[in-house]
Amino acid sequence: MANQHTAYRAVVFDMDGVIFDSERLVIETWKVVADKYHIQNIDQACLACTGLNKDATAVKMREIYGEQFPYEEYKKEASALFHERYDDGRLPMKTGVTELLTFLKEQGIRIALASSTRSEIVKKELEDAGIIGYFDEIVCGDMVARSKPAPDIFLKACECLDVQPSEAYGIEDSYNGIRSAHTAGLRPIMVPDLCPPTEEMEQLTEVILPSLSAVKDYLSFGEKEKELFDSLGESRQMVLSTSLEDHVTSRMMSMIIHEGAFYFQTDRNFRKYAQLIGNPQVALCADNIQIEGICTEIGTPAEHPVFSELYRKHFSGSYRRYSGLENERLFLVEPVYIQKWIYENSKPFVESYDFKTFRYEKEAYEV
Repeated sequence: MANQHTAYRAVVFDMDGVIFDSERLVIETWKVVADKYHIQNIDQACLACTGLNKDATAVKMREIYGEQFPYEEYKKEASALFHERYDDGRLPMKTGVTELLTFLKEQGIRIALASSTRSEIVKKELEDAGIIGYFDEIVCGDMVARSKPAPDIFLKACECLDVQPSEAYGIEDSYNGIRSAHTAGLRPIMVPDLCPPTEEMEQLTEVILPSLSAVKDYLSFGEKEKELFDSLGESRQMVLSTSLEDHVTSRMMSMIIHEGAFYFQTDRNFRKYAQLIGNPQVALCADNIQIEGICTEIGTPAEHPVFSELYRKHFSGSYRRYSGLENERLFLVEPVYIQKWIYENSKPFVESYDFKTFRYEKEAYEV
């Protein structure tokens, strides 16, 4: 079944590259050291270490440059330059940090930090930026046994927050961070910094977003989406409209509504089936709600026990007559855009839900 927005109780942030625009600045200071000591390809080496703690970074650098590479000496010099440039509140924050943290606090969401950087540095940088008070828990690289991509730091953060990993989002910019959050069982959101999204990242994340401002929109949209689908219930009779070439047809269908999507079954010998296969763009309508969506065939009803149980519960007659037929096929409709007409104090409004941009709007309907 589809996996859309479900309730969450906590958000766990990475720090470097997510809260602070620090990853590129670290590389800049390493470039100064690299130029001084004629170290080749330091950009690629630093990117390979993104998300790792101090010890794991040392191991990775020696894998790249050899066992005799004096990492600690060079690291000390690069670190001194970094702190000279960016201490005392001069480290730039990413756009949308304060707005997102404030939104989460207002929603009663627990907030933690899970950074591979050492505790002393993490707390100082958060204090200098004036945002340490937003965090209920801070877990750092020197507080867990294994570095990212192992799940230890995210598991520790969830333990400190007293939430299950499945109840928390993990916001990361690095490949190792996303792997860590995914393995720990959180719901990873990637906000890319220096590392562009890959096919692997698309598979491991719930969503990839361009900024923390977009994360706020996404989470806010999720609350509105949940309210909408809670109001729809588990089942509903809805008009399904399909089209192919110059033919449009509409038919009342028995819909199961589950985890932010719509499910129905139909016979593959019907004309509607041919339209669905030829053009997956469909529309649904019920009462004061219209839905634009993308329809996908996902097998037979029997292959999806959650659907079958709900369909038997709500449409027992249709379940007995049709669900076991050889030609019966199950379809999923994922919403793209929903509009709902409502009245407040006898005044009409239109609620709009854009699932591509994760934007919710409510506007007065002028007549």
